[in-house]
Amino acid sequence: MNNLLSLGLLMVLGATSEASTTQPSIQEACPIPYVTVGGHCLFFDALEEGTWQHSRNFCEQLQGHLVKIETDNFMADVFYHIHHHGLADASFWIGANDLAQEGVWKWHDGSDVRMGTPFWAYVADRPPKQEPQGGTKENCVCLNKYYLYFFHDYECGLEFSPICEYSANKSISRDFIVNGLSDKEEEKVEEDKEKEGEDEDKKQKEDEDKEKEEENQKKDGEEVNKEEEKEEVNNFLPTSLTSQCPPPSPTWVKEGKDEDGKTNAVLVSTSNTTTSAGTAGTMSAAPTAGTTSFTDN
Repeated sequence: MNNLLSLGLLMVLGATSEASTTQPSIQEACPIPYVTVGGHCLFFDALEEGTWQHSRNFCEQLQGHLVKIETDNFMADVFYHIHHHGLADASFWIGANDLAQEGVWKWHDGSDVRMGTPFWAYVADRPPKQEPQGGTKENCVCLNKYYLYFFHDYECGLEFSPICEYSANKSISRDFIVNGLSDKEEEKVEEDKEKEGEDEDKKQKEDEDKEKEEENQKKDGEEVNKEEEKEEVNNFLPTSLTSQCPPPSPTWVKEGKDEDGKTNAVLVSTSNTTTSAGTAGTMSAAPTAGTTSFTDN
């Protein structure tokens, strides 16, 4: 698949090579740090990485915008510049997005993004599918090195390098060329970074709170189940196990026989009620509580 895409792009490059040679030389018509690429003033900053929004702000500080690629000739010039200036290790944000309305792709100036071939990448699938395929989650377009720098939609919060295009109706001050961004402009860039970080921290905290709440609900549910099981056990058992147990067996202590051959014994018991012993003989209740005599046959 990649070989076919490369062949197609090389055909585009071949068709536009003559037009490219007629473009002005580097820096002939573009202010620093922009260079001339296909008749446009572009700045490829492979060392700068950020979200799509951060990259857009970065280009605005340079009196430009994220690049707008609306012809196959210009796309071939961009591809050629990337591969012949040591930039092929980076992936680049461009200006196309569908943030305003899902599925309606626009450039920074509100013009429509051209769809289909030769702009949008194909995904290696069976059958092959052409981008964009990201749905509501992927709303910003990147020239990704893994897709040979064809258009590919991604989540806007991912970090890639910017390709800035100089706005002809704006001018870059000499102070910027010499000193870079002003303190105020640097402060704005830092504020944008902090805001992006705060949004990420907020989302992470919400996820953690949700996970903690789910754990607490699970724990509460386990405690309720334990209480219900305990209640079922208590309902099953009698209120007093000792009420259904027989009284302890009496203890007989023999005292010997009298002159009539009768045997006297003393009953030692935990209650005043006497029971029949499982011994041979006839029992009769003694006049004294806890004492029983019987006749030994």
